[in-house]
Amino acid sequence: MILSSRQVLWSLAALFVCLVAFELFGIDLLVQRLLFDSQTGTWLLGSAEPLMRFLLYDGFKRLLILFALLVGAVLVLATFSSRCTKYRRGLRIVFFSLLLVPAMVGLGKATTNIPCPRDIAEFGGTAMHTGVLESVFSPSRTDRRYRCFPAGHASGGFALLSLYFLGQNRRQRAAAITLGLSLGWATGIYKMAIGDHFLSHTVVTMIFAWLIINLLAMLERSYSRSTLAARKVQ
Repeated sequence: MILSSRQVLWSLAALFVCLVAFELFGIDLLVQRLLFDSQTGTWLLGSAEPLMRFLLYDGFKRLLILFALLVGAVLVLATFSSRCTKYRRGLRIVFFSLLLVPAMVGLGKATTNIPCPRDIAEFGGTAMHTGVLESVFSPSRTDRRYRCFPAGHASGGFALLSLYFLGQNRRQRAAAITLGLSLGWATGIYKMAIGDHFLSHTVVTMIFAWLIINLLAMLERSYSRSTLAARKVQ
């Protein structure tokens, strides 16, 4: 299994490099211009397009909620079944990841005050493009509060990276990583294509989700060790 403490350090380093790179090289605007038709003032995809919205937004959110409830129910059953002992740790990591990753990303959205692409003057809005570091060190004095960073919708898909810790062999863990990345990026790219997020928003959400998941894995390992030690004392 991945050494969670090392992954936490790598994730923190990746977050820093990502924020600096996107800030210095203007990658967000370069990518977003490819998704926007300046002549018609429209995005690659319309946010009201029913099929894509159902598959990658409304339907996906409902499916994720149902999955979280299912994992919670299985976790309760596993608590009372000796046959499921080897799955309990992974189930706890998955369940709390599905709760905490979107919650922490939502907290970030509420505090960073970063505008969406559609809010930027170049793309038909009224705001100036603001990077994360710029927002932190030179906060905007506008009365309007923006809630576009990190990418909230993609956080649900990336939370499924936690299924890695439920896998019992290399193939299952690889499948879990593939699923989490695929769903996270499918929903993230959709939101970029309708003008709701920049590329950096989704990249940061992916790294941040992996950071939270590994922190939970570290806490779970510590909890398991303390529980085992207590049983030996008894």
